[in-house]
Amino acid sequence: MHVSFKNLLIDVLTIVCVILLVENHCRPANPCKNGGLCVEMDDGYKCRCKGGYKGVDCEGKVYSVECIPGKRNDVLHLQVTQESGNSAGIST
Repeated sequence: MHVSFKNLLIDVLTIVCVILLVENHCRPANPCKNGGLCVEMDDGYKCRCKGGYKGVDCEGKVYSVECIPGKRNDVLHLQVTQESGNSAGIST
């Protein structure tokens, strides 16, 4: 069997063109927000979110809520903490 250089070159260039035409969802712009890592999948992409964030594109913040009784029974302190460590207190 004889394969010409020209036919081989055409086959290689065709493969290169097909590879370049495959859509990459993670480049040039990372769709993941807040420092999330974009992972290319066969049917799209998936974001691996950093601590403190959730959602398809890491757009939502994760909070924990804790009720802390005050020194007097009529005071309740609500501690809202973002998973990354930021917190805010609300007294009622």
